[in-house]
Amino acid sequence: MDILEPWLGRHGEAITWWQMSLRAGLVLLLGIGLVRIAGTRLFGRWGALDIIVSVIIGSNLSRALTGNAPFVATLCASTVLVLLHLALAHLASRWSPAGRLLK
Repeated sequence: MDILEPWLGRHGEAITWWQMSLRAGLVLLLGIGLVRIAGTRLFGRWGALDIIVSVIIGSNLSRALTGNAPFVATLCASTVLVLLHLALAHLASRWSPAGRLLK
């Protein structure tokens, strides 16, 4: 995303304090949105899948914040993880073998 590079910095290069601050604001907004999408299941009842997804999302968002990974791609990957978590949770609630496996 060449359009965002002046604002967010380039992957693999040092970013300025204000680029990291802008990244922090965007990561916070996306994080809040992802938590709202995921609902209370992600943070209310901690199963094995919930813990794994939470740790991965936290790791991804921290890499996006510090510039250690491509910003937009990392945010997209975090969003996909939340949507996949929702799909697996729905499957687990509808099909007991999947529920046993995921719990």
